[in-house]
Amino acid sequence: MKETQLKELLCFMEEREEKLFQQEHPSSCGQILEDIPYKDDHDVAHTLDILYPLKKRKQYPFILYVHGGGFCMHSKDKMYRTYATRLAQDDFAVVNINYRLAPKAHYKDILYDVYQTMQFLSKHMTTYQLNQDQMILCADSAGAYLAMKAICLWKQDNDLNKKLKCCGVASLCGILDLEEFRNQAQFPLKKEIIHMLFCDDQIPPHASIFHEIDHTFPPVYLMDTEYRSFYTQANQCYQILKSHRIPCQLHIFPKEERLRHNFQMRSTYPQSQRVLDELFHFFHDVIKSQ
Repeated sequence: MKETQLKELLCFMEEREEKLFQQEHPSSCGQILEDIPYKDDHDVAHTLDILYPLKKRKQYPFILYVHGGGFCMHSKDKMYRTYATRLAQDDFAVVNINYRLAPKAHYKDILYDVYQTMQFLSKHMTTYQLNQDQMILCADSAGAYLAMKAICLWKQDNDLNKKLKCCGVASLCGILDLEEFRNQAQFPLKKEIIHMLFCDDQIPPHASIFHEIDHTFPPVYLMDTEYRSFYTQANQCYQILKSHRIPCQLHIFPKEERLRHNFQMRSTYPQSQRVLDELFHFFHDVIKSQ
């Protein structure tokens, strides 16, 4: 497929998905700080928003949210801004980030952008009233892979993990294994996406999340659906986490409920509110256990 054709198809897919969320309305929240640059290069892909809850406090526990989109679509705006307002309904501030997308950016570029947001935040905790000891990563689809992989980098950076503590991570319909994504998942353009990420059809060993999970990994919440999503990857991740005695929760919605990939972002589903309630319960539990 030619690059121009690929770009046109990605644009079509993104617009089609966003139309599904046109009926969604933002929830009420507190102050919203928009388009904060986390890298000084005037690239909109290197910006983030911070959404605060209505209840004010001196310091906020916070959710670092990494949007999905197959590594090549979407941004922190539109449907992800709406979902961020839902996440800001509890006690948590929400840091909703942009990052560069394929095909303009490759695997290391995209992953480094997510990692760089944590480096930026670690230097500006006081400015944005965020609690350095109460960060939780939350992400959907391809964003879940980036969040989990960013945790692996965070664990290896002794300087960063002293300044910023990750209490847990939540994966919502997450891509967690790139090999299985390429070989088994029913997803459009999966082979093209792998090629865009690595400029090759081979996935390097260092791209694995599962090989890097050990007893030092933070607690994990995993949610997926058996209907047209990546639930087998969630099951595999759960078993690996349990083998390392990492506190983890798994909720797979049955196929009979016909909940599509990323259903949790649509408030019209009652199960979406159930997932939100489970997220807040998980977030509070992991912060209390620190």
